[in-house]
Amino acid sequence: AIASKETGCPTTTHTTNGGGLEEAQLLIKHGAKPEKVIIGHQGHQDDRENDEANEYHTIIARLGCFVQFDRVDHKEYSVASQARQIKQLIGAGFGKQILVSHDHSPFYYPKFAVSEKRAADWKQLEPDYTTVTTKLVAALKELDVSEAEIRTILIKNPQRVLAF
Repeated sequence: AIASKETGCPTTTHTTNGGGLEEAQLLIKHGAKPEKVIIGHQGHQDDRENDEANEYHTIIARLGCFVQFDRVDHKEYSVASQARQIKQLIGAGFGKQILVSHDHSPFYYPKFAVSEKRAADWKQLEPDYTTVTTKLVAALKELDVSEAEIRTILIKNPQRVLAF
C-alpha cells in the first residue's frame, strides 16, 4: 500500500480459498487507491464456502478493486466456472474491473520454504499459454459476452491498471 501510494504502481495479490476481501480492505485502509488494487486467484472457494462466490466478487468490485481470475483452467478453476463468474460480474456492471490470466510458469520449486535449494529439485511444467485467448474466450462467447466486453477484459483493463 505504501509503495503504491508513493509510486502509483498497482498492487496485485495472491490468495487461495478466501482472504481477498481482507487483503483489499487492508490495502485501502493503508492508503492504496482501490483502482490500483488487484485481488488475484479468484474463482474457487473465495468466500471460503462456495465454489463460485459471485456475491463475494461483487463486494470486492464495489470497493473499486479489480477481481482477477488468474488461474484459468487449473485443477479447481475450470474454464466454464471462470466464465460463469466473469459473466456474473459483467452483468453486475463491473466489466471494467475484471482481469484474467493463466498463472502458469514453466518451472517451479515445490520446496520453496527450504533455505538451501538444489538445482535438481526444480520441476518443469509444460503450461498452455493460450488457454485464456482460446478456451476462456470461447466459453465467454457461449455465454453471450460481447466482443467489446472481451476486449475490455483482455486489453483495456490491463492497460489501465498496469500503466503508472
